[in-house]
Amino acid sequence: MKRVIFSFLSVLLVLGATAQNLIKMAPQVVVVNIGPKNPHFDESIYPHLKFYYTPGIHVVNGSDINKKFDIAGKPAFLVRAYNERHFTQFGFLLFDKNGICYTEGSDFLQSIEIAKAQCSNGKELGENVKDVVKKGKTAKVKSGPLPWGHAHASVKLGLRHTAVVKSAFLTGHPFPADVQVETPDGKKVSLESVIKGKPTLVTFIYIPPEGALEAIYKFYHGPLSKPSAAVQKKFEKDVLNLSMLEGQFFNFNPKKALKAKYGK
Repeated sequence: MKRVIFSFLSVLLVLGATAQNLIKMAPQVVVVNIGPKNPHFDESIYPHLKFYYTPGIHVVNGSDINKKFDIAGKPAFLVRAYNERHFTQFGFLLFDKNGICYTEGSDFLQSIEIAKAQCSNGKELGENVKDVVKKGKTAKVKSGPLPWGHAHASVKLGLRHTAVVKSAFLTGHPFPADVQVETPDGKKVSLESVIKGKPTLVTFIYIPPEGALEAIYKFYHGPLSKPSAAVQKKFEKDVLNLSMLEGQFFNFNPKKALKAKYGK
């Protein structure tokens, strides 16, 4: 795993150099973890990302954490939205400076370039980030209830983009004020308050609450046991995806921080 992660991370700064426009207009990037904080996870490795946790949520028993899975618990809004696939792992919501959702997408990793991810308004993420960050555009506020359920169709946009792009769900709405999350140090805050005031990209991730990255590395000499194969696989993907956010939005390569913490 060490070799795979470090080899992949070595291309991030090169890739970042080809996306200078995205780096120059990076929004606030908020990562919402689906579940409680893993006590071994070190947010400082990703200094430009803001992490929040949902300790009242857990994965439904028997689920494969490396595939689509359902969750249970609270906040109820997040649980329902995730289980109906309005929110997905590495899916994203882009909010304007007023805290209103400007557009959204099902997966920011449709392409190795995050800026190329397709959004529900038919534009690429890079174009939408330019609109809300550089041009200061704001979303048109919608009234009425959210489109719950699966009645809204998914679409494919363009021959170059093969990933399915979901229709809008939260676009035109703020995050519900009663959705509370926790900071890494356990402080409760509303997700709406985190978002409002500056253009923000919100994405979702699942970092298993058990096991530790340290135990995956052969050179770690602590008392931790190696996690299950499923947890190990999930850790690997999480590290790569978080590193892509750091590299392409902030021109920062976490490789040095990872080596400092886990390497010899």
